Amino acid sequence: FSIPFPELSATALSSKLDAHLQNGVTAAGLITSQDPLKRTNKPLMEKRRRARINQSLAILKALILESTVKTKAGDGQSKHSKLEKADILELTVRHFQRHRNLDNPAIDKYRAGYTDCAREVARYLATPE
Repeated sequence: FSIPFPELSATALSSKLDAHLQNGVTAAGLITSQDPLKRTNKPLMEKRRRARINQSLAILKALILESTVKTKAGDGQSKHSKLEKADILELTVRHFQRHRNLDNPAIDKYRAGYTDCAREVARYLATPE
């Protein structure tokens, strides 16, 4: 290739390009992360994030398995030890949906009691003194 600046040799251009690349400027002229710590911290932060996710999934798995009734005594442990992350999340969703449906009678009783109380207060206020 021809060099537009005759005072710069190909070696000098190469070393200047290397210096720019080390300072965070790409060959296309785009500025990349200037701080090398940011480049090293990103994989570390991702590793920590994944560790937190995996730890939370392990806790969820233990809680879900503890709350479900095992149908087969011997088969339960080996089957559940191989649960995938998606399976753990699906079981968790089903568990919460099941418990939400179980709580509806309690809500119905609360509403019925509240209605009875409101009716009694209205009757009391309607009676002349």
